[in-house]
Amino acid sequence: MPETKLGKMVCVIYSIVGIPLCLVAFQTVGNKINNLLSRFFSRFTTGTVKPQLCLILLVFFYSMSGAGIFAAYEGMILGSNFGP
Repeated sequence: MPETKLGKMVCVIYSIVGIPLCLVAFQTVGNKINNLLSRFFSRFTTGTVKPQLCLILLVFFYSMSGAGIFAAYEGMILGSNFGP
């Protein structure tokens, strides 16, 4: 936490520039992933099922990757809380 006036101003300027830049980066990465998955699944599916399938798989793998990273960091076994 910055304590000086200069440090606080630098943090505000950094956030004004950094937050929109981060949103643009997320949008670009999302578009790239969408294009990649659309091309991959276009071989297997036809019609309007493709975008929904891509979205469902993207959300599933994104959440599972976060859970896997957290489990590895904490030294846990992924899914160990489901058993008796």
